[in-house]
Amino acid sequence: MTGIATDAAELQHAIGRSGRFALRLPAGEVSITAVDGDVAKVRDLEGRPLADRFDVTATDGSLELTVRNRLGITLAIGDFSIGGGSAELAVELPRGTRVAIDTASADVSVTGISGPGRYRTASGDLILQDVAGNLEIEGVSADVRIEATAPIELSGRTISGDVVVRAPRLTRFEYTTTSGDLRVDAELSGKGPYSVKSISGDVMLVGRAGLQVEAQTVTGDLMTDLQHRTESSSGRRILIVGKPVATLVFKSVSGDLRVDEPRDAVRPSSPVASEAPMSMNPSSPGTSAANASMPAFAGESRAAAAAPSSPAADAARLEILKALERGEIDVETATERLMTVEGV
Repeated sequence: MTGIATDAAELQHAIGRSGRFALRLPAGEVSITAVDGDVAKVRDLEGRPLADRFDVTATDGSLELTVRNRLGITLAIGDFSIGGGSAELAVELPRGTRVAIDTASADVSVTGISGPGRYRTASGDLILQDVAGNLEIEGVSADVRIEATAPIELSGRTISGDVVVRAPRLTRFEYTTTSGDLRVDAELSGKGPYSVKSISGDVMLVGRAGLQVEAQTVTGDLMTDLQHRTESSSGRRILIVGKPVATLVFKSVSGDLRVDEPRDAVRPSSPVASEAPMSMNPSSPGTSAANASMPAFAGESRAAAAAPSSPAADAARLEILKALERGEIDVETATERLMTVEGV
């Protein structure tokens, strides 16, 4: 079933139950909802003909919409750029659709999609609910919320903006962030790998299974109120909670990492005396798990806690961020260079 009209505010195209949908849109709002069947539908909520602003490519098993660059304006994120334009779109896709979204500042919400997804944004918020599959996230200043209904693989790179992930299980988790906070409530178990790289963002993990954290940080802390033990090896701090089923590598300049108890878990009536809460900063007393578990992020940066700065280091950081803004380097490269400047 295909319905492509040059003057219509809605189009329909059969892509199959696991087809591909791609959208490149600089600004606006996009709502994607999973439906039964094999037909993809896109509707302009303002009633304007889609063909007026989009190049539409409909092939066997695929539907792609790319906004036209009428104003000669482009914005680059990593290695992609898109022209100026805004739209409010409601999209219905088969549940198993493979989704690719590229946007500068559009807010994107996705509900019920179980196929793999790649989402790239500069400043728009991204909300994924009832999703599954392999997810890839890339953003510059975007808040991200992910609620998965099945085990997922997740990789991501963000400059700032907070990230919250809740899933039954993460079989792979690799995330790089410069200053945004990261909160993960999921069992880490599977083929891996598991890693977090951060300049100043804090990380909070809900301890739903035994976990080993191998940390390399300049001024950051490792903290937990759960029963644990600590070790040191090859310049790394190691935190072991329970009987580990996965190892998370944590690398940061000034960001903290905390392993917390699930809100739905029952705390022991009397903690083991020999296992005191672990904090590598005596001036930062540990908070109770009841209060610390799944806190709302304030979005505050810990950059001020990093090692003393210098004019040369400040100039190097600025040049790296400018290169990122110009699109000459991607988020991963920028983060690696920033961490080199900070001496990590």
